[in-house]
Amino acid sequence: MKLTDWLLENKSVFNDTDLRFLLKEAFNSSHLFTDDAILKQDQLDLLNNAKRLHKRGEPLAYILGKEIFFGLEFKVDDSVLIPRKETELICLKAIDVIEQKSLNSVLDLGCGSANMAISIIKSIDRKIFAVASDISPKALKTAELNVIAHKIDLKLVNSNLLSSFKEKSFELIITNPPYVEKDLIRGSLVFEPRIALEAGEDGLLYIREIISQAHRYLKEGGFIIMEIGFRHKEMVESLVKDIKRYDIKEWIKDYGGHYRGVVLAKIQN
Repeated sequence: MKLTDWLLENKSVFNDTDLRFLLKEAFNSSHLFTDDAILKQDQLDLLNNAKRLHKRGEPLAYILGKEIFFGLEFKVDDSVLIPRKETELICLKAIDVIEQKSLNSVLDLGCGSANMAISIIKSIDRKIFAVASDISPKALKTAELNVIAHKIDLKLVNSNLLSSFKEKSFELIITNPPYVEKDLIRGSLVFEPRIALEAGEDGLLYIREIISQAHRYLKEGGFIIMEIGFRHKEMVESLVKDIKRYDIKEWIKDYGGHYRGVVLAKIQN
């Protein structure tokens, strides 16, 4: 069977990004291919299996067991959240803050596959002390596979938020916490770990807890860079003002112009 015939029948099953990713996997990304390429049986089996699972809603990243984030390949499974493009903007801002402020100690809180911590470490030319934590032991096993694959120095810690750390341990905490309202977990999100998504009725359960606690685990002059839901800016702003432990340094917009992240600086004592 020619690829062009398979595409004629099945192209509409996938969006353009997923289709390109799937074809690169089927043909090996290091080789060029054309629409008139003849599909080998193993390639046809991969494409048809992906189509079958994807049609029932399963995300392609889980089907293939990998996702591209920050130009790097990460192993993923249903123990971890699938890395999103929006989160790359959190990493970019973290790299900028680390370099501008010469920070040396970073915690990726609720790390999942450790995509954020690994991307940051690989983007900085000097050695920093980096820790990635998650409440899920299964997620940490996936993170460990990525640490090994990328050959980096990253300490992994099983922790319920900040409970496993000493106070004043870090200069920067980066986090993409659960922030999806309970009623909005539907569609392809039902395949992803609920523990990495659900954050109560308003989506602020973990954001509220992190903001109320994190200042104790930051060194003087430390920062938090946090991803938030696109409807959470005003509520997060109110939380920060009520706690009186941080200055809001910057809001981070996503590619659609929505507020999706915030940079907080710990107020000096």
